[in-house]
Amino acid sequence: IVGLLFLLIWGFTLPISFFTLLAFCVGLIQGLSLILMFWALSKHDVTRVMPLWASYPFWVVLIAFYFTGENLLLSDIIFMSLIIIGSIFSNIKITTNFLSIFGFKIFPIVILGTIIFATSQVINKEVVQNLPILESHGLRGIGVCFSLALPFSSISNLKKLKKYVPSLGFIL
Repeated sequence: IVGLLFLLIWGFTLPISFFTLLAFCVGLIQGLSLILMFWALSKHDVTRVMPLWASYPFWVVLIAFYFTGENLLLSDIIFMSLIIIGSIFSNIKITTNFLSIFGFKIFPIVILGTIIFATSQVINKEVVQNLPILESHGLRGIGVCFSLALPFSSISNLKKLKKYVPSLGFIL
């Protein structure tokens, strides 16, 4: 809804270009990554998932270095590595006579989600250099809706949403 409002109020560039489609794809990619994050949050504590999710800037640096040729200093690599190491250590749980790292099944899924999200950020940089920012945000919002909201918009889920958001009663 917000994405459509942005485009209706501020319009969008014509003719539709490669970057217009790319802005929409950024939203699709971000929605996919958020599905992975929400799934992980449904299985584990927020204090375990989110520090690991917060490591996505590490992947942004690597992806940007490889695909856009941005410069990386040794200090950049060291500090981004510290982010990853810190997020891993934040997931170590020490109990009596036992040391465990949370969910070995969840760990790769969260890392995949962060890589996907980081990819969307690098692509988004290219988009906002070629489209007006409000247009890129509007198209991204529509893309997020397609990948995040529409797959979960069953009748039962919409009824649950109506229960939690009474002001939407006239729509649902």
